[in-house]
Amino acid sequence: MSMRIVLALCGATLLAACGGGGGSSQSVDFSPWEQITLYYSYPYNAQAGVSPNAPLVLAFSEAVPQLSADQFSLRGPDGAVQLTLEQVNGNKSVVLTPAAPLAVNSEYTLTLNGIGEDGDKELLPGGQLAFSTRPALEGAKEERSSAAAFQLERIIPNGDDLPFLDFSSVQLTLSQPIDPTTVKYGETVRLTQGGELVPATVLANGRFLTVDPTDSEDADGNTVDALKAGEEVTLEVTGGVQSLFGEQLTAINRSFTPLDTKPRSVMVQEAAQAGDPAAGCLADGTIRSPLNNESINCVPVKSNLLGDTTVSMLSGDVFAELAFAPNFPDTTPLRLPRGSLLHGEPLDVLIGGQVPAGFDSGDVTVTILSDANGYLMNAPYSTDPNAPRRLVLTMDVAFDTADSRANGAFNQDLMQVELVGTAIVEGDRLVVDAIGVVEPRVLGVENAYGVLSFHMESYSDQTIPREPEPDMDGPVLSSWVPGDHTNKHRPGDPVILTFDHPLDPQSVEKDVSLQLLGANTPVEFDYVVDGSSIVIRPETPLQHNTDYQVLFDDRLTDVAGNPAQPQTLDFRLPEYIEGEQQSPVVLTAYPGFPCVTTDRNLAANDAGRCAGGKDDDDHLPIMALPANRPVAVTFSQEMDEQSIRDHFIVESVDDAGSTLEVVEGKLTYMGRKIVFEPDQPWEEGVLYRYTLPSQEGNVDAASCATNGICDVRGLPLQTQMLAQNPDDAPAATDGGPSMEIFFRGAANTAATLQPLRNLPTSDVNANFIWDSGEVPPSQDEEAKRNSARIVRDPESNKDGDGSAGSGAVTDAEVGCAVGESCPDDKFSYISGNLDVEVVGFRTADEVKAMDDGSTPQEALDNGGVLVYIMPTQLVVSSATVYSEPVLGDAPPAATGPQFMRIRYTCDATSTDNPCSEPDMGRVRGWIVKGENNPRFLTNLDLYLDAPKLSPTVSIPLLGTFTLTHNLHSYLLDGLQLAGDVTFLDDGRLQIEQISQNKLALGVELGGLPLNLPASIYVGIPAGDTFLNYLSEPIKQ
Repeated sequence: MSMRIVLALCGATLLAACGGGGGSSQSVDFSPWEQITLYYSYPYNAQAGVSPNAPLVLAFSEAVPQLSADQFSLRGPDGAVQLTLEQVNGNKSVVLTPAAPLAVNSEYTLTLNGIGEDGDKELLPGGQLAFSTRPALEGAKEERSSAAAFQLERIIPNGDDLPFLDFSSVQLTLSQPIDPTTVKYGETVRLTQGGELVPATVLANGRFLTVDPTDSEDADGNTVDALKAGEEVTLEVTGGVQSLFGEQLTAINRSFTPLDTKPRSVMVQEAAQAGDPAAGCLADGTIRSPLNNESINCVPVKSNLLGDTTVSMLSGDVFAELAFAPNFPDTTPLRLPRGSLLHGEPLDVLIGGQVPAGFDSGDVTVTILSDANGYLMNAPYSTDPNAPRRLVLTMDVAFDTADSRANGAFNQDLMQVELVGTAIVEGDRLVVDAIGVVEPRVLGVENAYGVLSFHMESYSDQTIPREPEPDMDGPVLSSWVPGDHTNKHRPGDPVILTFDHPLDPQSVEKDVSLQLLGANTPVEFDYVVDGSSIVIRPETPLQHNTDYQVLFDDRLTDVAGNPAQPQTLDFRLPEYIEGEQQSPVVLTAYPGFPCVTTDRNLAANDAGRCAGGKDDDDHLPIMALPANRPVAVTFSQEMDEQSIRDHFIVESVDDAGSTLEVVEGKLTYMGRKIVFEPDQPWEEGVLYRYTLPSQEGNVDAASCATNGICDVRGLPLQTQMLAQNPDDAPAATDGGPSMEIFFRGAANTAATLQPLRNLPTSDVNANFIWDSGEVPPSQDEEAKRNSARIVRDPESNKDGDGSAGSGAVTDAEVGCAVGESCPDDKFSYISGNLDVEVVGFRTADEVKAMDDGSTPQEALDNGGVLVYIMPTQLVVSSATVYSEPVLGDAPPAATGPQFMRIRYTCDATSTDNPCSEPDMGRVRGWIVKGENNPRFLTNLDLYLDAPKLSPTVSIPLLGTFTLTHNLHSYLLDGLQLAGDVTFLDDGRLQIEQISQNKLALGVELGGLPLNLPASIYVGIPAGDTFLNYLSEPIKQ
């Protein structure tokens, strides 16, 4: 498709200002080394906020001799940086690529070694090119901040070398990421002129804040500028604006006097396609940028999740508006008006860059959200009159796609994208080449990046009328959360409305154009607008058993002012049956395993074994936590926020477990999940501990939160569920000892952590019992997701008599008496979550080289995306077993909650099977190409425990006997799982894992008179273990 950027206009005055005349060509003088000058660099000298993934590009006045990387020195905080070098554009440009991403928040200098005939020519200002990198996009507060205080770092325009104009947006870069809910125009942010608030659009995302004055129209349809030239403008940003870390902004008060840019002029430029759209940007023979030899006008997105093959090709006309050039001889301002559009070819969605996701993105649209500030400046490194002028353009854009799945996963604001380029006249055309880096977030879990190489040429005949097509279509709801997936929604989750193109954030007003009702009563909420989405965050988490409505009306508009069609969206979270109560349990603990441990040896990186299990259980490894990741814990119930804030603690400790220092940081509460981000990055090799304090035994609800972590019902966190004797197992509403989880700090990682949730589940109330009123499979096939169907298994009975019992048991059945039919009662329902780490695609040869004998054949044959599964536990609801004893009577025996522990692939105490790199005991999974959708394949070894199972038998004359059993750390090895990887219409990732083999459970009973042997044979047939994993809402 074509691409159109609706900009403003530029005419013959621009041509004269950009080197060369209207119809003349640039002269080229091939001089010896002494005559060579540097025309362009990316980054430019003293540029701040550079992406660590950026290349370094130098463009010279003419072809230079063959160079090598050792003729350039790039130095940063860790010394010299290894570079690779490529000479392009007939040896006029040099591209230097660091071997690894640069350090964040760091200063770098590039010097040229021995360049020139005598080795001493100074091509760079002061002999070096200096720049600094941006803060981290995730991780510790220190890494994500450019200063300890929350303060202004940069403002464009600054009123000095970048003049403030009557069409300027105000673009601020702050030292820490902004809490967008604290940005309120007219209150915490004000732009005034003549004492009056200037109508404006305000955008806030990451460290960036933009105030864009909004022009209007008079009665005749003529544009009226929001700012008056020559009259002072005052910007005020108060301490009411806070960072995501809770810091108050050091107040900003700046005054400017806008310069008059009229009469303005127009130029239309053509952005040509790089090549055949069917072949794509990565094909041979595409048109390449003279700056870096990359395909022009392409938007690449590189990440672990998508690999490096996701690229969209752009093309079309570009409209640009320029200030009256004679009034700005040194720095000529231009703007790209708000609402401008770029359209691109669909992105092929390939997991890991190789495995087709089963759909493409549909057409890609980039919308300019605010008037983009641009400046044409004199060549920075050369006085040569033939040198191209430098173009610096700073844009706020939104990215969206036509396919709702891709739109939900990718749409977002990308603020203050800085393009640095050259502008020069060739013949009668103005030619612009520019480079910039975009860093979109993918699926809400990974920061991707792409180097943009823009190339545009003005039309020779600017007298031919060319007008941008007006945007006349209002925003249409593309998808929403929960939408049709209310069974996958839980308290603490946001409501997300995603439209087919970006919204005007000023049109979104709480309780005006946007409302949230619960039981017909207004619900308090915060919201943010990000790209095409509105993220609604209820002040109190959404509740089960309540009817909700989201309403928006036609006061909600897109960036062009087109109204939305009013809509009312009804939803209700799945029914929460008030059955028997069960205390909350930890479902995942990252890093670590969610159990109380014993027999630890911290110095040996041995976290111990789960307390209550068998003495010979595997010992858990002490896991490493990369410096750019937080601690994250999920729970089975909605937790009491204050009890967590009062009692959760993170400390550095010594090898004896003694506290060295309390770790300060930010704790985020999300109902059933908490996330802790430290102020300082985790130190590599240092031992840490996070503690979830609880209380043992029965706890009074009224006082629960004063002494430990509790849920919103006042029930204490249950931490130790395993026991070798039913009498030692906790009662359903008991607490437990404090859960201490140890980990070591590690270096940053480039792998992607993807949290997953076992949703939907019929055990909505997570009491680990099937309650009347919860949905069984006979009523809804969806109920089979996250379930296990347990049946009698006579095939495993060595007696071969067709029964499911041996010894003192003649037969057995699950869910009902032997001979009866009860299909729904054979299902047990699973509560759980899972953390996985996406590493990236591995070729077939690479897979074979790392094969340990458990690798699926599909991955061995064709390669696949390596995914590490972090072992955790699944809680399986109680099953009831009916048995027929040889003597007497056996009442139905309820297993109670059953715990499936995913085992590490190592033992921390073993010399034969140590926990070593690269796996560190994590379980390998593989995403491979399937017939219609990608497939996820893995093999799990499990421990099964039924700590509360206490079967009895009554024998006439002998009495009643309580039997023992072997369902303690019961080995279930080699569970083969496979299933489709799909995407919901809102972009969330869904992974089905269905058992490919039977799990046989031979239950051995003890405690009968005369030590009579007794066994029951049940099992889970192939296909009847159904785990369904769903990624978290993409925007939180």
